Amino acid sequence: MAMKLHHKTLEGRRVFGVEISARVGRNDGRPTFYVDGVHHAREWPAAEYPMIFAHYLAERFGRNRRVTSLLKRLRVVIVPVVNVDGFDYSRESFVDGQGLDWAYAATSALGYKFEHG
Repeated sequence: MAMKLHHKTLEGRRVFGVEISARVGRNDGRPTFYVDGVHHAREWPAAEYPMIFAHYLAERFGRNRRVTSLLKRLRVVIVPVVNVDGFDYSRESFVDGQGLDWAYAATSALGYKFEHG
């Protein structure tokens, strides 16, 4: 089941995740195993493992005894991108196509002049 976290980011974006279990959406006291990724803006591949894990569980539920048993006993909540603002900013903000906007901001704050091309 896809889910929206209750609060938006500082820049107003929604954070999405998925719950995988035998009884999705029920608050029945079962333990919850939480997995997330992309804490830091430029760690783009960090979203891949949580998504691969979600696919693994969903694909094997009802077909694999161990996965099915696990998902009957607990809930798995996966949020592939926790830092949505940083993730979007790092993918949309580029200087001269090089993605060096952060270097410009950092060096400017330190009093250095960053030359563009």
